[in-house]
Parts: sequence; C-alpha cells; structure tokens
Amino acid sequence: MQVLTSLLPQQRSSTKVGTRTRAYHSMTSRPRSLEDDTLWTRSRSLLHSQQQYQQKRYLHFEDKQAKQLLKEYSVSITDKISADHQNAHLIAITVDRSRRRPAIIFSRTTVLPQMFENLNSIRYRYSSGPPRHTLRHIIQCLPPPGMLYTREVTDAGVELIEALITIFKEKEAESLQTYITPSSETGMLEVSYAKISFDDSAFKSSNRQADIHSQRDIASADPDELSVEKDGIVYIKLSNPDAFVATLINGAGLAMNALDVLHDHGAYPTNFLDTGGKATSETIKKSFEVILKDPCVKVIFVNIFGGLTRCDMVAEGIILAFKELEMKTPVVVRLRGTNEAEGQRLIAESGLSLHAFDDFFEAVEMCKKLGEGTKGESSGVV
Repeated sequence: MQVLTSLLPQQRSSTKVGTRTRAYHSMTSRPRSLEDDTLWTRSRSLLHSQQQYQQKRYLHFEDKQAKQLLKEYSVSITDKISADHQNAHLIAITVDRSRRRPAIIFSRTTVLPQMFENLNSIRYRYSSGPPRHTLRHIIQCLPPPGMLYTREVTDAGVELIEALITIFKEKEAESLQTYITPSSETGMLEVSYAKISFDDSAFKSSNRQADIHSQRDIASADPDELSVEKDGIVYIKLSNPDAFVATLINGAGLAMNALDVLHDHGAYPTNFLDTGGKATSETIKKSFEVILKDPCVKVIFVNIFGGLTRCDMVAEGIILAFKELEMKTPVVVRLRGTNEAEGQRLIAESGLSLHAFDDFFEAVEMCKKLGEGTKGESSGVV
C-alpha cells in the first residue's frame, strides 16, 4: 500500500507547502506482457510513479491550500468526510509518461485494497481535453454496483472534473489528487480531500507560476537540499534504512532511471542528485560535499552523459574534487558521450579510489560490491 501514501488524508500536513552494453543512458527496457496493457496495471503504475522517487523540489499543496485553490475555480468543497471514506471516490490527474499524455485516474472507492481493484485510467489530449461523454462515463463508473447518479449529479460531476483539468493545465501541475463525495444534503459531488503537486521547471526557467511557487515553505525544507539549490543542483534524500549508494548524475530522467536500476539490483540509493544538466568541476565538488554529509553513504555512483560537456573535463573535475576533499569513500564512475575514452582513461590512471566503467550494469554491480564490503564503516572525508 506504500504507493498510495500521499493520497491518504491521515498522512497530510496542512502546514507544509510546498542489457545494452553501450547504449544504456536513461531508459530501462523489458518485454511487455499482455498484463502491461490493462487499464488496471497502467493506472496503478501511474500512481506508483508519483510516489516512488517523488522529488521534494516539487511544490506540494496539501489539503487546506489545495482546497483554497480549487475554490478559486468554483469547485464545490466540503470538509466533512467519514472516517472510513466509504462513500468517497478517487479522481486524480497526472501524466502518463509512457504515452506522453495526461491521464485521469479514477476509482469508485478510496478504501484499501478495494481502491486498487477498482482503479482505471483514461488518457486525453492536453490541448483539447477529454470530450464530455468521456467525463460522463467516468462519473457513471463511480457509484456502487446497482446504483446510478442522476443526470443532474452527473452533469455537475462532469463540470467538477473539467475544473480540475483546467487547474491542472493552467497552473502547470505535476499531479492533482482528490477524493470526491456525495453531499449528505444535496447529493451533489464535492471535493472532501485534495493534494496538488507542481514541478518547479516552469518557475525556474521563465518565472511562470510565480504566484504558486512564492508560497513555498522554505522553513520546512531540508537544509542540505536547500544548500545546493543556488548552484542549480537538485539533491533529494531518500528514506530507506538499507540504502548505501549515493548518486551523482546529470539529467533528471537519467537520474530517475538509474535509481530504479540500482534499487532492482539491491544497490539501494540514498539520494536523488541531478547536477542540472551541466556537470562542471564546481558542481561536482559541491555535489560530493553534500553527499558526504549523509552517514549512510558507503559508495558514490557518478553517471554522466556528456553532450556539450566533455567527459574528459568531467573526469578532471572528479579527480580534483576527490583530492581537495580528501575523500575516502569509493567512487564508481561511468562516463558516456564526448571524449568518453579519454575521461575513462583519466579516472582509471588517477591512482585514487575511483573505478571507471563503460557498461552500466557492471558499474551498478561494482557499487553493490563496494557498498557491501564497507558496511559498518563511516563515510565522509578524512
């Protein structure tokens, strides 16, 4: 049930805001089965993708703030919700990245595990939105078997979903999750719980959605994560007591997929770290500094894809930072792209505790081997 933790009201806090040898870069592949094509599997996967390595750099509006935003779009809100949520339905909007389209995820119940058993999703075009007959179908799927909502309730429910879609699009949200319940007085559908997450890319790139991102609660953020933001580094600590591999990667997509592969191979990651697309000597040094503050780190995995950034320059930065910080934590380095052979040569001939690899999975296995061999030892600098 871990995949649904951010959907459960008891977890909310209203005070907080805000193997291919050479071609493996940012994607894992596996044979698709018939089960992969079922709505249930895709819908559950969509919800899971929002939870597994959710970046705290996203701004999250919990229930109270999310409802305030919904009110601005004339969405019917109620603060009355039964303890067991027996009458609540799930309506969530997020992005199905495998299909490159937004998707509406819905279930007639929010009670676990029945929620999974009734989970469905419908994708739609971002530009035009779903047709009204599709939204009517969603509303008609929500009542318990043998019960139907009246035409009036269905029409109002369609308008509610349309408002949620409008908010999702206009505010450039990353995910929008709601519980909706029939009003005990009127029978009309109302939002009884809400949570909205916003990616900060729009704000950082062109100051879009400044009004939304100005509400971020800096005081509740992790000081280590905040300390490297000004350098364009996204650093997120991951809560896993078995984690021991720190990651230093350029590119969010590459980083996210690397975390998945590390985890699947038993080399559990302690963090998400994206250097911001550019891996320079300075960002590498600052990344090492913040990583080494975590006592759980036993080995560091550096995975760099060099496009405009030359791999030999990155290698020089890694070696320089390693020496300046007097590091004793082993570092596994995988460099791909421009001047990769020279970069790997520099790493291999450095005489330091740096391990150069070309194959991604060999690098991951080395991370696991080194990490397990240093269990019980402290990490950090000399």
